[in-house]
Amino acid sequence: MFPYKDENPTERPAVITVAIIIANVLAFILVQGAGAQGPLVRSVCEFGLIPGEVLHSVKPGSGIALAPGMACLVGTAPKYWTVLTSMFMHGGWLHLIGNMVFLWVFGNNIEDVTAWVMLGYWILIQVLSGLFSLSDVETGGVAFFAHVGGFIAGLVLVKLFASEDVLRRRPLQPASYYRYRTY
Repeated sequence: MFPYKDENPTERPAVITVAIIIANVLAFILVQGAGAQGPLVRSVCEFGLIPGEVLHSVKPGSGIALAPGMACLVGTAPKYWTVLTSMFMHGGWLHLIGNMVFLWVFGNNIEDVTAWVMLGYWILIQVLSGLFSLSDVETGGVAFFAHVGGFIAGLVLVKLFASEDVLRRRPLQPASYYRYRTY
């Protein structure tokens, strides 16, 4: 599935969605060297989440393979900040563009319209893909679990940005809107 648009009307501009897209693009260009191999690998090792490091399930000094001949070394002190910074790390231009298109198409609805069905489907796909890729030594499911981490952070942070005023201005409740919509 590759979304390119949706038909859900919104009441206000997607300011947070645009800010997150800009932050991701800037992080990819400035921190990850626009995908150049050296800066990309360094940024993933420094800012990417290594679940075994944070959960203390991998021995310090162990190498986490990124690609043939490239690995991140697990440090003695866990880098807990990577739970947040990993959300801005991407493996290449296609990864960045795919994520940002998906965010652009659906982010405005999440800011303005709840989108529980699509979010449920998406999180299920990410969790299952991550679990199935854990056996692959080269990828280890990290990108999928980074998406899950971003989803969970969004669930937690949405309360900071929720606006009762916007919800009161709606002519119908979000769930009712789709039930009565005609084509």
